[in-house]
Amino acid sequence: MKRLYTVKELADEAGISTSALRAWERRFAIFSPNRTPGGHRLYTRDDLKILWYVKKQQASGRDLKEISSCGHEALLKSARSFFGTESHTALDNSIPSSNSHNTISAYPNSKPAETSEQDIICALKACQLEVAQRMVENLYSVSTSGIDFVSCALCIMSHICNPSLSICNCCVAFFHNIVKHLCQDFILHSKVPAKGIALCLNLSNNESVTSLTENLRFLQAALYLRQWGYAVVLVDESIATPDIPNLVRGTKPLLVYISTSNASNDAQVLQEISSTISTTSLCCVVTQKSESQNDSDTNNKNLNLKNMNFYFVNSMLEFEILALRRMENQTQPPQELLQNFLLEYH
Repeated sequence: MKRLYTVKELADEAGISTSALRAWERRFAIFSPNRTPGGHRLYTRDDLKILWYVKKQQASGRDLKEISSCGHEALLKSARSFFGTESHTALDNSIPSSNSHNTISAYPNSKPAETSEQDIICALKACQLEVAQRMVENLYSVSTSGIDFVSCALCIMSHICNPSLSICNCCVAFFHNIVKHLCQDFILHSKVPAKGIALCLNLSNNESVTSLTENLRFLQAALYLRQWGYAVVLVDESIATPDIPNLVRGTKPLLVYISTSNASNDAQVLQEISSTISTTSLCCVVTQKSESQNDSDTNNKNLNLKNMNFYFVNSMLEFEILALRRMENQTQPPQELLQNFLLEYH
């Protein structure tokens, strides 16, 4: 009878965490497991062969992305050829037992043991950037979701921005960039079915420590939108400001999420978006400055925004309510949705 493994059994057999195992499947399509009627993954002996074949290739210096680029079928063929297909003997003699202390991470050369937030802070304080990068990648691989990962990253960010730790700004920026790329990767590879488009615009493009922290909060909001069923289009400082209205017009999003360090300073681009945005799009604006404390009508008047689909959110809870309602009521006019929201919560 063919041996089948649950996620935990396969992880225990190979010395890999279940979170890392799922990360491999999600990010690199290393496995293609069958599922039970209840949705639980079932892995085969071939999957175990693939797992240890990949480890041996990593040990020889190959990158995980390169190893997996050939596709699942070609990878399986290589693993079978490497270990042999006639019996289990070759495999059993070639790989460590589940009692060995060898571990495998979702990233090549990453730290085997579970990484703590304090480990990363210490590495950044010592300017050990390569070590810090491996630790952050390992933290990502064992996180249950992108949202959990960015929440941990925000906690670390709050510590490393503390002047008492004397961590240089370049190390803070380095940490921010690693987290940013991993969050973008998670959004890109998420398998949540998309039911509508969310255009996420980050207008906070300076390199101050405060701005870097807000950039992570922007990514956190984008990850929530992806989890709620939006196909997320991320736009940051790499897009020229004059191109933004054309992007808004071309994507026809259900929701536009804008993060700005100062809405007054970004008034011109907000006005252009306001004049371009479809009447079917709801626009939520988050600002680091005090404008968000005013009611949305006051902000619209102050910034001369003629499109009343704009709403300046005061909290993550408001943003969550509006985004979920927009997803559930895609045909409802945004102005009507906003009116109902204000009557209910204000």
